[in-house]
Amino acid sequence: EAPVAAGGRRLRLTLEGYFVRHHPGTLEVRILAGGLPIATRRFDRERVWESIEIGPVDWPAGAPLTISLPPPNPPLPSGQMANGMLFDRATLDWQ
Repeated sequence: EAPVAAGGRRLRLTLEGYFVRHHPGTLEVRILAGGLPIATRRFDRERVWESIEIGPVDWPAGAPLTISLPPPNPPLPSGQMANGMLFDRATLDWQ
């Protein structure tokens, strides 16, 4: 979670990320504004830097930005690592 100083009422968000696969399947990334879901995106290309764009979306005043990776469903067997994500940057373009 990160605080956001809004520069407008609407936001176009670009995330740069690298999918790290530890088991078969895609990776779901959820983006929230102050706890309210604004987008869900899936990454499925492993070992490639990708850009995903969200929006423009309405941004609640004072809301923090949260990027979450939900746990695997069904749960992984004991000792296995979940798929993960390396994020390089988030670009926020306000309108």
